[in-house]
Amino acid sequence: MTTVYIDKRLNLLITDSRVTSTIPRNLFGFFPLRPKYQYGVVNQKTLYVHDRLFSASGVVSEIDKVLDWLINKVPVIPDRKLSCHCVLLSKDYVIHMILTKGKFIKKLEYLHEDYTFFMGSGGEYMLDAAIHEEHTTLYDKVFSTFMDVHNHDCFTDDNINVYRF
Repeated sequence: MTTVYIDKRLNLLITDSRVTSTIPRNLFGFFPLRPKYQYGVVNQKTLYVHDRLFSASGVVSEIDKVLDWLINKVPVIPDRKLSCHCVLLSKDYVIHMILTKGKFIKKLEYLHEDYTFFMGSGGEYMLDAAIHEEHTTLYDKVFSTFMDVHNHDCFTDDNINVYRF
């Protein structure tokens, strides 16, 4: 999982840099236990595709299916148990591509001037920044809120990546 925050007021997309993978575990080789989490850091979680940004949160194997569909037109066969939420962001619109419960959902949204969107494991902690009213300190509010997400969400770190659109 990751945390992604989009703010049209600032023309910014912000992500963290933590990658979480799971290591399956079994007791005596038979009884499944809760998987162990392993954390890593990456430099870039968002791709520039011409004049658009592609960003995602969720299971990497499902994100790869969406990318393969975008690039190679390979049909998407979603997993029933795994999910992801991908966005392709332009200055005027965002295309949501969601794999969940065995379905592939595509949705187009046009961006109004106050558009904000957050997704991923720490997204709900960005609500405070999204409803901020004072435009003079909006940058400070968004960045300080994002830097605080890691205190509430173990899948997010305080190392942020910022992209302009």
